Amino acid sequence: MDGQKLMPEVFSCERPILRINDFQSQSDRDEQMKFMFLFMGPMSGIRNPKAHDVAEQNDPLRTMQYLA
Repeated sequence: MDGQKLMPEVFSCERPILRINDFQSQSDRDEQMKFMFLFMGPMSGIRNPKAHDVAEQNDPLRTMQYLA
């Protein structure tokens, strides 16, 4: 499993691989979900297109913008 489909596994509220907080409140669980969605975006919008096409990233400024 990789890419966008991996993020629900990593940030799951039931058995997270990466835990953002202690899950003491609904706000904590919501925060965990927000991180899942936050990382799903770059996986589908930045990583996946570059992984499935022949693409070279030679522009350091563009690379920094992606990371930001």
